[in-house]
Amino acid sequence: MSNKLNVAVVSLAIFLCLHTVPLSGQQESASITGQVTDRSGAVVPGARVTIRNQASGASFVSVSDSDGFYRAPQLRPAVYTISATADGFSTVVREGIEARVNDRLRVDLALQVGTVTENVIVTGAPPLLQTEDATVGQVVDNQKIVELPLNGRSWLQLALLSPGAVSYGTYDSYNPQSQVMNLGGNRTAQTDFLIDGADNNSFVIGGGAQAHPPVDSLQEFKVQTNNYTADTGRLGGAVVNATIKSGTNSFHGSLYEFLRNRELNARNFFASPTATKPQFTRNQFGASAGGPIARNKLFFFANYEGNRNRQDSILARQVFT
Repeated sequence: MSNKLNVAVVSLAIFLCLHTVPLSGQQESASITGQVTDRSGAVVPGARVTIRNQASGASFVSVSDSDGFYRAPQLRPAVYTISATADGFSTVVREGIEARVNDRLRVDLALQVGTVTENVIVTGAPPLLQTEDATVGQVVDNQKIVELPLNGRSWLQLALLSPGAVSYGTYDSYNPQSQVMNLGGNRTAQTDFLIDGADNNSFVIGGGAQAHPPVDSLQEFKVQTNNYTADTGRLGGAVVNATIKSGTNSFHGSLYEFLRNRELNARNFFASPTATKPQFTRNQFGASAGGPIARNKLFFFANYEGNRNRQDSILARQVFT
């Protein structure tokens, strides 16, 4: 079991070793749109809007159309700074705009008369209500993924925090991280699992996720239960869309080990009360690292996790004479 998990984790780590921008067809991306106006409310066409990733420095430039609207599709989930400038106006800057997986945010910008070299920094919370689509879902961010207790460190257990989620335990005895669940009253096989927009479905009976990356490699994931867009819909149930971390302009990483043993385990009901508890030792250990290869352009991120289980079991049989 541990060998199979190690091979899968190493393969995933190699695949993710060079992680740049997502492909245009991937569905884990977020988008930001809005309207550029002046202080009187009149639209400002031709305004140059720059959306910059605060962690990686990557920028996307959009120009407002005749109705003053700008659009920034296919953005990687991150925190962004948005700036807009036009002839005869000061540059307006909005900081701390968090775009999460599959978010469709609207951020309107109001320009003030002045010179381009003048900056007007607008402070305030990013929009909480998404008015650009009717998708119903819940995002589980990296802090919750890493800090909440997980038996076996299976991130899919956290999907059960979503409304209408019911667990049926594990289906695959060879993969303890396999999590079978019903979302929104649908069948288990009707949940669509994605990683960075790519298909991650197990096609064995019962369904579920095929790949289970370590929790330290996940940026966040979203459980969409209703009204998701056509590019996301594949099955009749919910969509569980996860995104992998990327490198940034600063180096970051982690080193960890989790130990579970038999000392606090309950004794099997059929075991002799005087016998030693059966052996149970689980070591989960690993490391992750990410950083820049070429600042603002190319980044790397890699994660390795090993799992070692040493376990005895007690079997009880009923004999008829």
